[in-house]
Amino acid sequence: MDPVHLEECRQRLAQVRYRTAELLRVAEQADPEWYIWGALGAQMAGAYWNGCGRQLYHQLELMAEGIAGRVQAIDAAGKAYQDADRGIADALKGIHRLLGEEDG
Repeated sequence: MDPVHLEECRQRLAQVRYRTAELLRVAEQADPEWYIWGALGAQMAGAYWNGCGRQLYHQLELMAEGIAGRVQAIDAAGKAYQDADRGIADALKGIHRLLGEEDG
């Protein structure tokens, strides 16, 4: 696993998570109050909010949370790979020293 590619993936997912949170914020701000719909549209406002609007906001929240979890997991995996690589490099240097080789 190339740590550089893993970090690029983590950064891109972090950006998607940020954009998802921003989309939710904008959608919530753009959602009109029920009375803005007028007397005839008031019935549609209830249907919209109870059906589409609430579900959309919930799905955006879940998406942001899920992506945040993946970002954390990728970050932890990247650190684990780097730690493992360092450990292997140190072990190989130790072996080279034991064998009397200067550069490994």
